[in-house]
Amino acid sequence: MAASDRPLKPAEFAPISGSKTGSNGPKWPSTRTVAIALVAAALLGVLLFLFNAKSLKVIVQPADSATISLSGGLHLALSDRFLVLESGYQVSITSPGFYPTAIDYQVTEAAAQNLTVALSPLPGEITFAITPPESQLFLDGELFEQRALQLVPGDYQLEARADRYQTHSQLISVIGRGIAETIAIELRPDWSDVTFTSKPEGADVWVDEQFVGTTPITLALLAGERLIRFEKVAYQSKQLSLSVEPETDVIHPLVELEPANGVLQVITEPDGATVRVNQRYHGLTPTSLDLTPNQLSLITITKPGFKPQSFERQLAPGTSRTEMITLSPSLGTIEFEVSPSDAVIYGNGQRLGTGSGVYQLPETAQDITIEKPGYETFSTQVTPRSGLEQTVTTRLLTFAEARRARLLPMVTTSVGGQMTLIDTVGSSEFMMGSSRRDSGRRANETQRTVRLSRAFYIATTETTNQQFRVFDTEHNSGVIAGTSLNRQSQPVVEVSWQRAAQFCNWLSAQEGLPPFYREEGGIVIGFNPESIGYRLPTEAEWEFVSRVHADGIRR
Repeated sequence: MAASDRPLKPAEFAPISGSKTGSNGPKWPSTRTVAIALVAAALLGVLLFLFNAKSLKVIVQPADSATISLSGGLHLALSDRFLVLESGYQVSITSPGFYPTAIDYQVTEAAAQNLTVALSPLPGEITFAITPPESQLFLDGELFEQRALQLVPGDYQLEARADRYQTHSQLISVIGRGIAETIAIELRPDWSDVTFTSKPEGADVWVDEQFVGTTPITLALLAGERLIRFEKVAYQSKQLSLSVEPETDVIHPLVELEPANGVLQVITEPDGATVRVNQRYHGLTPTSLDLTPNQLSLITITKPGFKPQSFERQLAPGTSRTEMITLSPSLGTIEFEVSPSDAVIYGNGQRLGTGSGVYQLPETAQDITIEKPGYETFSTQVTPRSGLEQTVTTRLLTFAEARRARLLPMVTTSVGGQMTLIDTVGSSEFMMGSSRRDSGRRANETQRTVRLSRAFYIATTETTNQQFRVFDTEHNSGVIAGTSLNRQSQPVVEVSWQRAAQFCNWLSAQEGLPPFYREEGGIVIGFNPESIGYRLPTEAEWEFVSRVHADGIRR
């Protein structure tokens, strides 16, 4: 029979040797067993921590005396590293002279990690001891009233200023870290003591226009260019420029004052006379003369048109005197021959008289005008001379005569045409029209007497193609009997009266003359009879220049 086929039989329980049975329940592990279990658990936990820990190095800048601590999770501090788990930590750093720093840091899965922390230094405790105490303190251009300051580390441009002291400048470097420093500054004087003496003593002293005392005197003058003036009654003032160097005391050489000039005030009637002192030009009256004291001075006064005067004066030092002088006119003779006889004569704007006559005028340039209503004013300049007789002869022209006298016998138009003056004023009447006996006479050419009342210019030749094309560049004069009429020198043809009138207005515009013809929309609608601009000749003007010679003989 196989072993597996054997029948099972109950057997009596037999306890292990040494064990006891009882009825008091289960027994607890012994203390040794528990201790061993706890040590084993701790070792297991340490092994687990070491297995999962990451290395964290905290690099502090600067590193001197820095204390580093971690919180917020399990960690182990080694010599220069921490073993930490992959979790969030707060890193706290303290160091003498720096602000405490706390940083939240998240540990990643990297095995070795670095955290760099730059500490911020505390400000420096800087005390400025500046002499004199009222000085002003500037750091980088900013004014500070306090003398004890907390300054962040760095370089500063320091300036200390005070009235009458040299400005002190220097570059300071602040270390910070709560270190206390004292910077002592003593400003140097910006002045020097200058001693002045004068001969005579007791002269008033002015420095830069400020009165400061009388000589002898010692002054604390600021460095730089100083303007010094010395004054004393009956003496000439003396002025000098002094360059003062700081901290360099000076005894100035003796200042000798000269006796003051005498002052002569010269007034003339009329004023504007030339004054010379000892033959040297001094100026025009009214004027003040500085004369050398206790010496005779020759004063000469001249003015055109007046007799010269001379005199001598001697003044004591520092005295003054006024001379009032009336100049006597020096006259010359001018004879006027004037027509018409009631014309008024003016000299330098003053009415002299009416009509022809002899006048005594001052020997100075005289602007002469002779006037009469309805006549053009005559003007000239003449300078009378004593002993020399001069004559001014004139006949006033009416406005019409004057205008006619200014007319040129020939003028040239802006397009090169020549125009001659036809002056009909004074011409006799002429017979206009044709006699019944004239061949080719028409019924409307009746004879009648005509007189032209004003002068006019008329072209010496017909207007040429060249001249007209300056106005109308596209003009075509055409052809007749197979012959071209477009040569430049030929008279322009194929021009309507309207176009001819527009050409005249265009010529007027070129020369700045008012247009004779009135136009609207390019159409001539009338004319201005008072205009002096270009126009076409009237029938009477054309017949006059065609029939009458210069001597008035009918052609």
